Amino acid sequence: MEFRGGRNIMNRNVEFLFWAGRYLERAEHYARVINAYYHKRYRSHETEVESEWEKLMFALGDAVGLKAAHSHMNEGTVMHYLTFERTNANSILSSLQQARSNLRALRQLLPDGLWEVINTCYLWLKDHDVNKVFTYPPYKFYKRTCEQLSLFNGIAEASMVRDQNWNFLQAGKSFERMRNTISMIRHSCGQLLQHSAASEQDWRYHQCQLLLKSCGGYEAFRQFHADKMNLDEAAYFLLHNAEFPRSVRYAISSLESCMEMNLPLHHLIEHLSHRANMVPKLIRSSDPDVMNLLQQMLDCCNMLSLLIAEDCFSVGEAHSLPKSPVLINE
Repeated sequence: MEFRGGRNIMNRNVEFLFWAGRYLERAEHYARVINAYYHKRYRSHETEVESEWEKLMFALGDAVGLKAAHSHMNEGTVMHYLTFERTNANSILSSLQQARSNLRALRQLLPDGLWEVINTCYLWLKDHDVNKVFTYPPYKFYKRTCEQLSLFNGIAEASMVRDQNWNFLQAGKSFERMRNTISMIRHSCGQLLQHSAASEQDWRYHQCQLLLKSCGGYEAFRQFHADKMNLDEAAYFLLHNAEFPRSVRYAISSLESCMEMNLPLHHLIEHLSHRANMVPKLIRSSDPDVMNLLQQMLDCCNMLSLLIAEDCFSVGEAHSLPKSPVLINE
C-alpha cells in the first residue's frame, strides 16, 4: 500500500514514532531546563533575575521568536512562550500536541497505556496557562510535567514489543537527548568564556550545577564525582559516560542498536565521537575554539537527522527542528 509520494505505510509509521520520540523528549527537556533556571533565580540578585530568563531563552535557542512575539522579556512572557505558545513549534504544549497527533495515528499498533498517558498529559497542560502555573507553583508544575512524560517512558519500557516500532521511538528519543545535551554544553561554555565572574569559584560551581540539572544528570554526576564540580568534568560526564542515559556516548550507542547504520550515518557518528573527545580539554584551557567545535557537533546532528529521514522515511523532514542556541553577551 502506497502513501504520499511513493512512501509506504511502514515508512510512515516509523517516521511518526521517530518524531514522537523526539517531541516527547523535547517537551521533557524544556520542562526540566525551565525548572532548573527557575530555581537559579533565587540565587540571583534582584537586578539579575530578568537577565537569567533571557539566558534561558538563548540557551534553548528561542530568543528571536520570543522577541518577535513579545516586546518585553520577563518571567511571565518567557514561561508562557516556552510552555504554552502555540506559534512556538518547540513549546512544551506544541511538542505534546505533535507527539499526541503522531501517536493517535498509530493507536492500533501501540499499548493502550501509551495513548492514555500522553492524552491525559496534553489535556492537563492545555487546561493551564501561565497564571495558573504561578499559583501551582512553577517548580511543582514543571516537576509534574516531567513525571508524566517519564511515566510514558516507563510504560513503553514495560509493555512495548522490541520490534521496529520500539526501535524508532527509542531512536528519536536518543537523538533528541544527544542534541539537547550538546546544545546545553555549548551554552554553558559560552557563559564561561563571556561572563565577567567566570574566574570566581562560586560562579563556576553554580554554572556547572545548572548545566547538570538542565540535562537531568546532577545526581548521577555526584555518584561519580562526589568532590568535583567543574565544567570540564561535567562536560566529560555528559559527553562520555556510558551509563548515563542522556550522555552523548549513551545516545550514540542507543542509536546504533536501534537502527541499521549505513556508511554515511556511520561516518557522521564517528565524526561526532571524535569531536566529543576534544571538548573537555578545550574547556579546561578556556579555549574559545570549543564553541566552534560544539557547533560542528550540532551541525553533525542536523545532518544526521536529514540522513535518517532520507534513508528511513524516503522524504526530507517537514517537522520542526529546534534552533541552535545563540550566545548572549554579558
